[in-house]
Amino acid sequence: ALEREQIQVVSGATAGLAVILDALFSPGDELLLLAPYWPLVRGTSQRRGVLPVEVPFFDRLQSCADASSTVDYLEHFITERTTAIYVNTPHNPTGEMLAAHHLDAIAEVAKKHDLWVVCDEVYEELWFTEEPKSAWVHPGLMERSVVVHSVSKAYGLAGSRVGFIHGPSSAMSAIRGVQTFVTYCAPRPL
Repeated sequence: ALEREQIQVVSGATAGLAVILDALFSPGDELLLLAPYWPLVRGTSQRRGVLPVEVPFFDRLQSCADASSTVDYLEHFITERTTAIYVNTPHNPTGEMLAAHHLDAIAEVAKKHDLWVVCDEVYEELWFTEEPKSAWVHPGLMERSVVVHSVSKAYGLAGSRVGFIHGPSSAMSAIRGVQTFVTYCAPRPL
């Protein structure tokens, strides 16, 4: 269960990602984008001065058949400026849900390099065959994940500009501080 201080309501998932980037990244940091990815995350990163590093990933899941091969693959993209990995599952646009061994690998790489994991779980309520498991609850990811959600997709409220972020208290205090000066709050009536 999350504590209240670990949650921040934001003016939609897009604004939430901007707030995360402003709070946790410095210009010149690198964000690994597991591609294909939601297109606005690239521009949102660049707006902050963060270098988006495209990692061809979702079309290579079959060749990364276990955690160790996925770790080896991800390691090729890590530099001294890498600050985080952007993880979108359930994935937009493919609908793919990352298997446990991929999440094991992401957790291992994030821990080894002291990286944040930015989890985009906007599509968490849209599934057909099996309920998706949240990436951030995977062992090793909870303490280093900042997660963005949206009511637009999950609850059919597109245009409402309401989302929420949650993560470790240390990150959330910085995020709350930035949120106050970026969009102040989500629309009160919504």
